[in-house]
Amino acid sequence: WAHGEGKRFSVAGLRTAIEYFTKRGYARVMAFVSTTFSQAPPEGSTRTRVADDIPALERLHEAGNVEYIPAGADDTILPLQYAWEVQGYLVCNSDYRDFKQGCTDEEEVWIRAQHIYFTFIQEDFIPLCEPDLRCPRTAEPDAWEEEGVAAAEEGYR
Repeated sequence: WAHGEGKRFSVAGLRTAIEYFTKRGYARVMAFVSTTFSQAPPEGSTRTRVADDIPALERLHEAGNVEYIPAGADDTILPLQYAWEVQGYLVCNSDYRDFKQGCTDEEEVWIRAQHIYFTFIQEDFIPLCEPDLRCPRTAEPDAWEEEGVAAAEEGYR
């Protein structure tokens, strides 16, 4: 949504964010997208939660960079759970307020260290880093298998 100026889900913006991490050596960059974004609305529908370029979104899915979140699944928790399990970064503008209310101290420290907010300046993807935190670093070739992971949430709220 950030790349689409809050009005649409921009697949070009998603691709730009994925490329940001792949160009920095991350071997696995995964975006989670609600299934509804990948489906054109029925004729006459007023549904706006749809990708602006469904064929391009499908190509990202086929390339292994997009995973569809099943209907009814929590589209906030799934990317969070995946990032936790692979110890990857979580690139999302959600503040995870509901999750933080029930998490352990260890989980809160982890999410603060691994959570990256972002914005777009024109066509450039810009990760926003807190002054006391590290920005996502370039993955070293020897560490790609262990550390080369970044997770992103659908639509970039």
